[in-house]
Amino acid sequence: MQRSAELRIEAGIKNKSTPENLQIHYLADKPHLLPQLTDLFIAEWEPYYGNNGPGNAENDLRGSMNREQLPVCFIALGNETLLGTISLKEKSISHNPELTPWCAALLVVPEMRRRGIGSALVSALEREARRRDYRELYMSTDTANSIAEARGWKAIGSAESMRGIVTVYKLSLGMERF
Repeated sequence: MQRSAELRIEAGIKNKSTPENLQIHYLADKPHLLPQLTDLFIAEWEPYYGNNGPGNAENDLRGSMNREQLPVCFIALGNETLLGTISLKEKSISHNPELTPWCAALLVVPEMRRRGIGSALVSALEREARRRDYRELYMSTDTANSIAEARGWKAIGSAESMRGIVTVYKLSLGMERF
């Protein structure tokens, strides 16, 4: 089932510096961006994906090149330039294995941060979770707290990550948010 036209959306969350042509796609529809996204993951999460870390960014991203099964990775583009990414995953942090699914790997390229791209990615992921009939969604972050809180996510605790303490959030998906 091809759903890229449905997902290729104009970002509904904008501020005056949000790129006008911001679109969200499945990574599966833009596989040529995998090397660039891999480099971005390694740079952002070096303790995990770097040379001495336990993770493999390329393998994780390849495993997220899905449309209908989890994990699924979304990317934000402006003029076909990679601006950011987010994933919907069954599991994320190991401290709370009973919580599922997760908004994970929210990342905006450094020079494009604070322009509404992260909010647009979270909004797209929330819509996708609703489409899949999930009742709740979880996120852990040490950098996107303002995005989560502005979108109605509630802090439910904290956890230790390789970068330090992160806040764990929950979003109840009963109400539609745009």
